Amino acid sequence: MEKGIISLGEEIIAQKYLIAELIQEETEGEVNPQTERISEEMRQNIQEVRADFIELLGWSLIRHLDEDEVLAGLSKWGAETGNYFLALGVGLDYALLETNLYRKHLSKLVKSEAIRQRISVETLFNVMELFHSYMDYATYSYSTAYLETYRRRLAASRRQFLELSAPVVPVTEKIAILPLVGDIDLDRGRFILERVLQEATRLDVDTLILDLSGVVQVDENVVEQMTKITRSLKIVGIKPVLTGIRPEIAKMMVAIGINKEELLVGGTLKQVFQRISKGHFA
Repeated sequence: MEKGIISLGEEIIAQKYLIAELIQEETEGEVNPQTERISEEMRQNIQEVRADFIELLGWSLIRHLDEDEVLAGLSKWGAETGNYFLALGVGLDYALLETNLYRKHLSKLVKSEAIRQRISVETLFNVMELFHSYMDYATYSYSTAYLETYRRRLAASRRQFLELSAPVVPVTEKIAILPLVGDIDLDRGRFILERVLQEATRLDVDTLILDLSGVVQVDENVVEQMTKITRSLKIVGIKPVLTGIRPEIAKMMVAIGINKEELLVGGTLKQVFQRISKGHFA
């Protein structure tokens, strides 16, 4: 039995480029915007990735008695290939569609070769069981690596967005402004609080104007986050002034019981500067 399994593994390795070409022909027959933008050089690289994977499957059959070694090889391939296709911009859904093509063409090869070599049905069943288990494990490793890297990139992009979305801009030596635009969810509110305290302290300003005129969606969370920011600024000795407060924000403040006496509200941004210049917020 072992000899038959090894023989089929060797045949898979010998036919790796043929199988890779059959997979390529089927994928090219499908119109997919993800692959239309791939250059010819990149197509050749992808073919090498396919051939390497097919060789790995053949090698796994040959080394099937050393399960730890086989799974380590499949896991390494999954991590490297998942990251590679993510870098190409190929969606996980499209990449996983190819697994059916691997199963289809490799199963045909194994069955035809088993008949040619007169390998027993029992051995053939064992080979197919091993083959599908290796495919499943490789697919799992690939998907896990792809999604983990995607999550890290998404988190990094969100962090970059948050940093750009909370700019503390000095307008005079002692006055700075924080223009807020878009929605403010819990995570962004926390980041703004941390960022504002750091930047306002670093700039050594006395007054920070929080302009809310660009905040699109207003709910209780937005108001609470702004209240936390103003209270925290007061603790470190910086005078917060709110501007751009629309009627719905004012109503929300009243509804959740915020004391208007604890907030400095200055109307429009222009009105705030006029009042500051006259010393009304001193």
